[in-house]
Amino acid sequence: EAFLPDKYIADSSQKVSIYRRIAQITNDEENADMMKELEDRFGKLPVQVRRLFAISEIKRIAQSLRIKEITSIGDEVSLLFDIDRPIINTEKLIEMAKANKKLRLSPPSQMMINVEGIGQDQQLLTIKNTLHQLA
Repeated sequence: EAFLPDKYIADSSQKVSIYRRIAQITNDEENADMMKELEDRFGKLPVQVRRLFAISEIKRIAQSLRIKEITSIGDEVSLLFDIDRPIINTEKLIEMAKANKKLRLSPPSQMMINVEGIGQDQQLLTIKNTLHQLA
């Protein structure tokens, strides 16, 4: 669950504005600034809002790596790479999969991350860390 709860921000027009601003974040500094601004204006960030920022960061990193799609499939998360415009070194993918038992490659253009038995926040962190390793 990643959203702006009514108990945190009641005004719907403010919510729409904030969702737009979050979607327009382009780097870590802007992300941190926006989180601080929300905390200053509305108080401590609820878990749903922290998840919203984590997902926004994941999308931003994935876009820079030309990952077309991130999908949850049972106990795994699939990263689908754009094979028409590759940016990630195949050897790096193979090395990562060999070094981490939670990762596996699914040819021709997919990496699977095993997230079995971990909570949503840890799943987001695992995805984010994997993307950072790919970058």
